Amino acid sequence: MRAMDEAVVIDKVERDAERYFRKYRPFVEQLENNLLLKRFKPITAWDVRALGKMLENVDDMVKMCENAGTVADLGPLPRIAKDVVTIMYGTSPLPLISSVQPMDEEIGLVYYKQVMAISSGGNLNSGDIIVSPLGDYKTPQGYANAEVTETVGTGNGTVTTFTATTTYHPVRPGTVSITAGGATAVDSNYDGNLIGQGVSGTINYQTGAVSLTFATAPASGITVAITYWGNVEDINLGVKEINYELTAQQIRAKIYALKGMTGLFKNWQLQKRFGVSAEEELASDLVNAVNAEILGNMITKMNAKLPGTATWDATVPTNTSYFEHKQSFKDTLSYAESQMVANAKRGVISFILAGTKVASVIRTLFGWEQIYDGKGMFTAHLFGQLDGIPVIRVVDANILPPTSAIIGYKGVSEFEAPAVYAPYMPVTVTSVLPTINPLVTQRAVASWAGVEVLVNNFLYGVNITGSLPGQ
Repeated sequence: MRAMDEAVVIDKVERDAERYFRKYRPFVEQLENNLLLKRFKPITAWDVRALGKMLENVDDMVKMCENAGTVADLGPLPRIAKDVVTIMYGTSPLPLISSVQPMDEEIGLVYYKQVMAISSGGNLNSGDIIVSPLGDYKTPQGYANAEVTETVGTGNGTVTTFTATTTYHPVRPGTVSITAGGATAVDSNYDGNLIGQGVSGTINYQTGAVSLTFATAPASGITVAITYWGNVEDINLGVKEINYELTAQQIRAKIYALKGMTGLFKNWQLQKRFGVSAEEELASDLVNAVNAEILGNMITKMNAKLPGTATWDATVPTNTSYFEHKQSFKDTLSYAESQMVANAKRGVISFILAGTKVASVIRTLFGWEQIYDGKGMFTAHLFGQLDGIPVIRVVDANILPPTSAIIGYKGVSEFEAPAVYAPYMPVTVTSVLPTINPLVTQRAVASWAGVEVLVNNFLYGVNITGSLPGQ
């Protein structure tokens, strides 16, 4: 892994987005107008760049075939491919549950973010990690504010007077306090005179010069300390600095490919009866199948890397109706969220991946709104929302068991996500080897993409035990 400045990456993303918007404006507008997921996330420069990169790869594929004299092998691709890529990006749950980071090579770098202290101060040293998605966390103390604590001297049981000069000055009046064991003094009159219990003295606010006299010499080993507020406009004290650092991880894209056949008679029948092209139906089914496998791989990897699981017992307690009991499922979701926050030190539930039985419970809870029934999708699809949280129903028990769910956090930044989807070559529809039967057309669909869970602390599991009514 290696680090990179976030500002550099974001600047490149924004410049690329402007270029792709000009180049593919109709498709960006199509994405904005028809995006099924737009109620949960706005179209960002990151989305425009990701879509534009994939559309540009489609153009590159067509050019490659034109140069080779095989563009006819692409079949319906030149006509429908860009629409397919745009629609699939807009309807796939992948942008909701992962960071979309297209790659320029088969093996490329993807990024996640951590916050680091650049300046030293308070309880932080330069280079300390303040927060990272890996669970590193350190609450800054005496870092963002101008309060400074310094040692004036150490008691030896004999010395009663101490002098020192504060590191930072001017000193803000009224902020000075002296401690040495049980002896304390403050400048409560804002005049530079330190008055208190067992000690008195003065401070020059401009120069930082401190003079202290104790009624009884501090015992041996007792630290004489001064706490004060420095001037944040002073060039020496200044304002502490933090920065975002992107940590890069290498990922390798995998090849996904399927083929299918359709005959002349089937094509004639569909065209005459429904006005539909069999080739386009086949291309659409192949595209859905490949995208379903990519999404399924992502969910499978998430489920395998869960740091923990919360459990909800569907068995109804005595003297409680099932209607009342099932509302307690939200408490289990809240508990799972609290465990995720404990691991990642931030976040809320941004999405729920739900097996079919979990989805059947969620859709009966207060706060549910159904959005989509999954029509035309082979596997996981955006099903609805619970209190504004997108719920993605996973219908294949081999991908996610019916009684299981995964909650996850994906932040506003694309660098705050549990997983990454990294397309290298977008979905491409093409002819394959000729068939023996001249009346049969054979098509293939291929994609080259990587999916990987980078930060499992942004995930947590939920399981249902017991018996659901009627099941």
